[in-house]
Amino acid sequence: MSELIDTFGRKHKTLRISVTDRCQLRCSYCMPLGNPNLFAKENILSFEEIAMVVQIAAELGIQRIRITGGEPLLRHELHKLISLINKIKGIESIAMTTNALLLRDKLDSLIESGLNKISISLDTLDPIKFANLSKSDSLTDVIDSIDYAVSKPNLKVSLNSIAMRNLTEQEIIPLIEFALSRKIFVRFIELMPFESINWNSSKSLTAGEILKIVEEHFGAKVFEEINKERFAASARLFKIQDGEGGFGFIASLSNPFCMSCDRLRLRADGTLFNCLFSRIGFELRPAVRNNNEEEIRKLIQKAVAMKEKGGMEEFACSPFSPSRIMSSIGG
Repeated sequence: MSELIDTFGRKHKTLRISVTDRCQLRCSYCMPLGNPNLFAKENILSFEEIAMVVQIAAELGIQRIRITGGEPLLRHELHKLISLINKIKGIESIAMTTNALLLRDKLDSLIESGLNKISISLDTLDPIKFANLSKSDSLTDVIDSIDYAVSKPNLKVSLNSIAMRNLTEQEIIPLIEFALSRKIFVRFIELMPFESINWNSSKSLTAGEILKIVEEHFGAKVFEEINKERFAASARLFKIQDGEGGFGFIASLSNPFCMSCDRLRLRADGTLFNCLFSRIGFELRPAVRNNNEEEIRKLIQKAVAMKEKGGMEEFACSPFSPSRIMSSIGG
């Protein structure tokens, strides 16, 4: 099997696929209110076109797929894409990140088609705060979907919570206790710099600050779980003594993991990015629609070859901020 290794020795095994830039929610850090510049329908890759890219990427060494959005479940019959990907030789896991509003009725077909991991976004358990943040009163639906997902024995479930100063401080312990009661992990993700939030670093609550709050509450019961599932694991995971599940951090700002990054990102319009913060995208759509597999292969290899040392590490030392909103590339 071929391998996608960049000039810094990083072997790329994960492809994140944004299937849409649309979402029902309007979270300020991802897709704020207003009229977002959405992709034209004719520029969105079909499921068959996405599967073509995955097939070639798998031949080059990609093993793990994560489906994102926007909100991926807004794509009609998403399970058909999961099924296509699941048939591709070399793909070992298919995960999805979702706001869970539509998950309850779609989950069974997704699992039957090959979905085996799911991350659900949940920033607060307070209905008023949830409505203020997302511009939706659908918290009950989200929790119902989480509980339904947890009931599935062959599905690995986790929660993602964006760490925002002046909001997350009060949510940390309730979210951890919620996760513990369901024997799953909640991962706190440091708020990252995107156009949608008029970025400044003071808006993000850091992993260190969160850990201090957790230790003050749980004391000596907190201990770190060795997280060596794979070299490129982005999260530090912790467990609470005598409990199943726990919490973790994705410390993209305070402790970037760029040098262990194994990811490529395919946007819904067929543009491939080698970094969440890359200024350069590689347009695969023309080659896909011309059925030019060799050109697709070359573009994927070029994207890896041109990957810089670190997008977040560069940001930490410069005023750089991406000129796109999070919902367009899927985080």
